[in-house]
Amino acid sequence: MKRVKNFISLFCATAILLLAFPVLSANFTVNISIDSNKYLVINGKAITNASVTVKVLDPFGNIDYLDQTTAGNDGTYEFKYSLAGKSEGVYTVYIYSKDLAAPISKTITYTTTQQSSFSSVSVILPSTSTSTQQQTQQQTQTQQTQQGQTSQQQQTQQVQSTVIKPQIQVVGEVAISKVDEKTLSQIVANVKTNENGEKIIQISVDTKTNVLEYEQVIPLKAVVDKNVVFDISTNIAQVKVPADIVSSSLKVENLSVNIGKISSEDLNDIKQLVGKSIEMALKVEVKADDKVLTNKDVQKPVIVKSKYVPSIGVQTKYLAVMKVAEDGKIEPVASSMYFANNKEIAFRARDSAKYIVVENHKTFADIKDVNWAKEQIEILASRGIINGVDNNNFAPQKPITRADFLLMLVRSLELSAPVKNDSFVDVKKDDYYYDAVAIAKALGIVNGVGDGKFNPKGYITRQDMIVMADRALKVAGYKYQNGSMNINAFKDAMKISNYAKESIQKFVAEGFVHGSNNILKPADNASRAEVAIIIYRLINSYYTQQLK
Repeated sequence: MKRVKNFISLFCATAILLLAFPVLSANFTVNISIDSNKYLVINGKAITNASVTVKVLDPFGNIDYLDQTTAGNDGTYEFKYSLAGKSEGVYTVYIYSKDLAAPISKTITYTTTQQSSFSSVSVILPSTSTSTQQQTQQQTQTQQTQQGQTSQQQQTQQVQSTVIKPQIQVVGEVAISKVDEKTLSQIVANVKTNENGEKIIQISVDTKTNVLEYEQVIPLKAVVDKNVVFDISTNIAQVKVPADIVSSSLKVENLSVNIGKISSEDLNDIKQLVGKSIEMALKVEVKADDKVLTNKDVQKPVIVKSKYVPSIGVQTKYLAVMKVAEDGKIEPVASSMYFANNKEIAFRARDSAKYIVVENHKTFADIKDVNWAKEQIEILASRGIINGVDNNNFAPQKPITRADFLLMLVRSLELSAPVKNDSFVDVKKDDYYYDAVAIAKALGIVNGVGDGKFNPKGYITRQDMIVMADRALKVAGYKYQNGSMNINAFKDAMKISNYAKESIQKFVAEGFVHGSNNILKPADNASRAEVAIIIYRLINSYYTQQLK
């Protein structure tokens, strides 16, 4: 199947085909279903070797999928793509072919909790005979009736999918919209929670005006349920904002979410700072009433997604999102990921700031001999999650200290907590790892080695590394997919301490830990390269859950 890249050329070509070829007599069928794996499957029968084009619109009317194939010798064709992580609601499927007098359209409703659904339509392609013309008239009447029914169903489905389309006022280059308080209150009261215990309220901000910024105002006082998540869709980006982004004690009346492009002047200044070609740039700002929120104010981050097509030659595995603060300070965002299937860049934002996407390939001179970990080390370094022992070396085979591992773990999962003054006696405030250790202690990830000590410069064993990482994932809200696995198959299973068995069972089942030749070496010190491998595996799984 050939992916169609140029939408305009594709539809122009389809229109020419419709005019250039005679219409034949045959049945053209379209079956639409969503399988248990959340794949939208579109198949049916066409004319032998006919060209068939599909276009799918998401619940907001945006093109979600576009493709073309050639029917087989038996006339069969099929398209298939994943809806996992996509918005709930009504998806509209259009089928185009030179053998159709008009496109076939069909709708199907997607919910994250459904097992499967199915819909089909059969179109009789007309000939010039009188009997076929009568048949065509009957078919047209049937289609009109079906379209009327579909329209009524679609209206009902749109209510069920809780899509709000607020009125827009364009002021200069800013499109401002506000959700009606009464409408929002009613929708929140009636919408069902999803599999994650969240109530998703979709807000579709649609404007054909060429604006640089969108401002969405949400009357937060109308929201009693704090498990509500606002999924705001604009032409620039999609933003998911939790209703409890700030503490309820602040009594916020209105939450304002701004998403916009960065001016060419600011972009030039930023390019001078980073010294790299900027692939994409946007700004995110969230205000509680008139207060611009920063990392210190928010309880939960905002999730940002934006369509992005990489420039020619860009190695997407080394893409990184960088936060550009007002003072010009640039920091990498650990949570950034590029989803090639959807051509989307996604990240979590805890600060109101400008964000840029760059290719940030970093490497070290001494990792050539660890081919099994070289790429993972480079990717983590590109995202700012790990650093070398100096600018040129990583020391991959060197054992990692307890403090350095914890710093890497806290940074990779973007963990935060109020830092108290009751840290370990052997961890000083001017230590570079002080905040990471204090955060981990506050969250219950570490308890120390006794006598109020943490032993930060001591090396960490493989089993202690796994236990800490397991606790950190639990705090971060990770959902294990594969339960646990019997670890007795490892030849050295008897060397695993009782306190570490459960964590190791989960990590082995999840694929985070493999062992070598059926040997786990739980009491051995973990090397810096081994830690990089495990951190890489767990954040890939974690952020796929968080961002998709």
